[in-house]
Amino acid sequence: MSATDGWWSVPELITHGSVAFLLKALNRRPWTPLFLAGTVLPDLLARVPGSVLVEVHDRIHPLPEALLYAPEVAHLPAGIVLWSLAFSFLFPEKDRLAICWNLLAGGLLHILLDLMQRHEGAAYTLFFPFHHDPFQFGWFGTEATVLFAPVLAVLAVVTWRVRRGPRPL
Repeated sequence: MSATDGWWSVPELITHGSVAFLLKALNRRPWTPLFLAGTVLPDLLARVPGSVLVEVHDRIHPLPEALLYAPEVAHLPAGIVLWSLAFSFLFPEKDRLAICWNLLAGGLLHILLDLMQRHEGAAYTLFFPFHHDPFQFGWFGTEATVLFAPVLAVLAVVTWRVRRGPRPL
């Protein structure tokens, strides 16, 4: 079992969040927290409920296979569009468009970063529900996030401190 197996991967979430923060730091645009949220929500909305359903299926009561895989839609572009729109309606009307775009951009960044990984036995059906052929770039293994995470996290923290400027003691 690798460090990235299980419900969700802490190194992968750190990697996604750090890359998102660094991109936002480059352009100094507002809504950074929502852009960051967009990068971690695909895993949280797909993997956590999916893992819970599998546990219920294995330990309590068998569930239909379609139900076990239903949360995975949140980890695909079609699902990202839907939850970005849905979450934006939790905010005041004047902010909804900016919030939706930042969540959507963060979610799509998440997918782009995941596509760079080589997933054994599974890839992404990017154009679901219209096209079902899997795709991935496969440039490095999923375990590489364990190596990238600390470096990207330190770089993000240093960038945040520099952007914030000196603070009095």
